[in-house]
Amino acid sequence: MPRSVYYTGELDIHDLAFTDTGLIGVTTRFSCISKINEQFSFSPIWKPKFISSLQPTDQCHLNGMALDQGEIKYVTALGNTDSGGGWRAKKAKGGIIIHAPDQEIILDGLPMPHSPRLYENKFFVLLSASGEIVQVDVQSGKYNVVQKLNGFVRGMDKIGDYIFVGLSKLRTTSKAFGDLPIASESIFCGVAVIQLSTGRLIGHIKYENSVEEIYDVRVLPKTRRPGVLNHYKEDHLMAITLPQGNYWTAPSNKDNKE
Repeated sequence: MPRSVYYTGELDIHDLAFTDTGLIGVTTRFSCISKINEQFSFSPIWKPKFISSLQPTDQCHLNGMALDQGEIKYVTALGNTDSGGGWRAKKAKGGIIIHAPDQEIILDGLPMPHSPRLYENKFFVLLSASGEIVQVDVQSGKYNVVQKLNGFVRGMDKIGDYIFVGLSKLRTTSKAFGDLPIASESIFCGVAVIQLSTGRLIGHIKYENSVEEIYDVRVLPKTRRPGVLNHYKEDHLMAITLPQGNYWTAPSNKDNKE
């Protein structure tokens, strides 16, 4: 249900998260993580130490963040560059993972890392350009491959023993991704389901048409028919939400004379 609308301008926002202090997002165009509110287009709260100043030039393609109890813990980017679009030169193998509290790069030389996630104190990342789901050992600075998929992986969520991973069908005409080797393998768009304890691919949801790229995936537990309402139609005005429950009101009939 819509509760607030923020007009940010073209910030190329990637990962978003609700925290106790409000909505935060990876503001990729300005190479930082920011708070989204009604005061400004964005308010910076964190940036990599190698970014000298906040400019609208996408210096490192900051894209993902993993939170631990509401605090930013790990961040992914496609390079540690400080020039406009500098990450593009080595985009297929220049990715990094940053430990946000101390600003240290714990892994580098990665094939386009996205979607960092902490699940039960275990750290997982998607390596988009190689189609791999990996578990990272932050102490050793190494990772183990959980599963390799034939496609561009981006977007991940977990429920129980299962991880759901987004697959995109890359356009060969795409300036950012079309020349990647994985582009020839990404033959469909959908969601892959992997059993975490065994690493086996259990199944997938395949979009035959209308959807070509997926950025993020979210599991909605115990929900059969979810619906997302926007503010363009008046349907959302019929709903009232409270901490203790939800209500639907009957639409008013102005023509009813009774």
